[in-house]
Amino acid sequence: MATGASLNEHSMIDATAHDGSVTLWSGGTVQVRCIRPEDEPAMIRFHQTLSDSSVFFRYAGILKFDLRVAHERLARICRVDGEHELALVAEQSVPGESSPSIVAVANWAPCSCASSRCFMACAWVS
Repeated sequence: MATGASLNEHSMIDATAHDGSVTLWSGGTVQVRCIRPEDEPAMIRFHQTLSDSSVFFRYAGILKFDLRVAHERLARICRVDGEHELALVAEQSVPGESSPSIVAVANWAPCSCASSRCFMACAWVS
């Protein structure tokens, strides 16, 4: 992944600086990139892989599958502006499948604290 992304007063996040390949502890690799609007179907498949405990820890409670994959919700998640909020996906090739699967999602968004530089980060891993 690219390093040294700079922040300035107009753009808090350099969304183009986050694409790259990451080697996992297991020796496997994932491709990390910014989420895209066309990722909505892959996000539905990703949510199908999440365990009840992953959902519970992510949302501090149970959020039903139908609510997690509602079009309005996923459309918002998949269409972040890259300047004030950011969502990254990690993709991994799966034998027998034509396209890689999303195996992790991380979001950064402004939080409601006093500092304009405060961000909330959340990650989901299947």
